[in-house]
Amino acid sequence: LIQVPPGYRAMTIKIDSIAGLNGAVVAGSYVDVLSTFEADQQAFSKTLLQRVSVVSVSSASDLMGGGKATGGSGKALDAVTLAVTPAQAEMLALANQKGKFHLTLRNEQDTETAKL
Repeated sequence: LIQVPPGYRAMTIKIDSIAGLNGAVVAGSYVDVLSTFEADQQAFSKTLLQRVSVVSVSSASDLMGGGKATGGSGKALDAVTLAVTPAQAEMLALANQKGKFHLTLRNEQDTETAKL
């Protein structure tokens, strides 16, 4: 059962193993979500969200029913489910159409929001 805080939504984003930190991201982790995209023939990276709670992680083999649970197992991640506000979900949906996601893992005591 996925636990989503009141007022939040669970949203799954597709990532690759490098963007998912090679299995270091587990349910309960806090991450920053970045997006890399092209505009006017130039590549850009932008931090979209900071200190987002990871609800669950999955790999392609999990999604097909053939794998063990991810999260610290070192398996390549293919999807991460995050707890986000409705406005953050809209931002992620748009970014999903325009670019590729990357995650940075945060220390769970780090509650500061970086000014970017």
